[in-house]
Amino acid sequence: MKDHESEFSSIKNYYNDITHNNLDLIKSLKDEVAEMKKKEQADEQRMNEIHKEHTRMSEPLKKARKDVEFLSRELTKYKKEKVRKGGGGRGGRSKAATLYTAEHRTV
Repeated sequence: MKDHESEFSSIKNYYNDITHNNLDLIKSLKDEVAEMKKKEQADEQRMNEIHKEHTRMSEPLKKARKDVEFLSRELTKYKKEKVRKGGGGRGGRSKAATLYTAEHRTV
């Protein structure tokens, strides 16, 4: 009978250890999930901030690209006109370049 109680106690301790280890593992996994959710929220917030910044900065970029395109066309026109007129001497600035400079002057 004593052997039986000893074996029973040994088995009981074994399963208690397994249960305790499993509970610790569950607790650590819950903590890990909570940390991952916090990180996900922070990442999502950062992504929203970056998206807003991208939206805010895309308009000036579009305008700058349009300006570059416009000025490139004007430069091409200017060069063609300069060649057509003989290209001699000092050439003045094109009307578009003068207007653009006046428009974007920071004083």
